[in-house]
Amino acid sequence: MWDSQVAYAEVVGNLGYKDKAMDVLLVLAEDETQECWLRRSCAETVGKLGEKEKALDILINLYMAQKDKYEMEARRIYNSLWEMTAI
Repeated sequence: MWDSQVAYAEVVGNLGYKDKAMDVLLVLAEDETQECWLRRSCAETVGKLGEKEKALDILINLYMAQKDKYEMEARRIYNSLWEMTAI
């Protein structure tokens, strides 16, 4: 369910309501009570909407908070960081 909501926020942002979509996505991405995968997904969308610096900060913090760097979610965060910083 959340994946479709994040995708919806990305579409809304692309349709000219970027500020409103960004506000919702940032609140979720920065909320430490949310699941890590949801925060990662929101941060990725923030980056796709043009705020790469904010997205990178969130993703770096998420990655550093992972106890096991080889766990699947940690690898997904790492991959997101890699893709976002690729030249």
